[in-house]
Amino acid sequence: MKLAKIKFGLILFVFFLASCGNKEEKAIIGKSNNRYSELKEKYPNVLIQHFPKDFADKNGEFDILISYPSEYSATQLLVTKKESNKVIDSIRSISEQLTYESHLLIVNRYLRRENLLNLPMQYDNYDVQEYFEGAIPIPNFYKHKNFDESSSTKLNSDCLIFLLKSNKGRCCDDIYHKGDWHMPDQWKDGFSSGYAINMKSNMVTYWSVVW
Repeated sequence: MKLAKIKFGLILFVFFLASCGNKEEKAIIGKSNNRYSELKEKYPNVLIQHFPKDFADKNGEFDILISYPSEYSATQLLVTKKESNKVIDSIRSISEQLTYESHLLIVNRYLRRENLLNLPMQYDNYDVQEYFEGAIPIPNFYKHKNFDESSSTKLNSDCLIFLLKSNKGRCCDDIYHKGDWHMPDQWKDGFSSGYAINMKSNMVTYWSVVW
């Protein structure tokens, strides 16, 4: 009888811990989603309309990377979260996969973690990117977990990049259209949006860049 009571007590204790864990997890998810909603409100809809409605969920991993607009840095938003195969299939059906043969213009091309403070004093030493007909602008993934300096896309081979849209000209207020000093004349103003998908982990990066 005592053994049965001990077992029952252990079951209740484990249930209590699981319940507390679930409440804590829900609280963290709730706070993350509130901050994510506040972030989205600061940017024009044209840049974030393809972003996920909810950011954090029970799948766990999530990340936000932002480069703020300045004279030397274009605006770019990268939101990464784990997605189901169904969501990934849907993304692939509405976007264009970019291959290694695609002509790419890397917006914020010269930004790296180690030169964020020095770049404004040295940007005259960097060349304007060469223009190719049909070239497609994408963000610089220099802060991304899968960043690869040697890759033409700046992401490693686990990732595929998909373009949703890319347009020349201004899409929103002037405050967002900055940091075009390294872009060719044919792309002095513009924006691009799309996805980067890690096909091994199902981590999807929703991205937008405007300059």
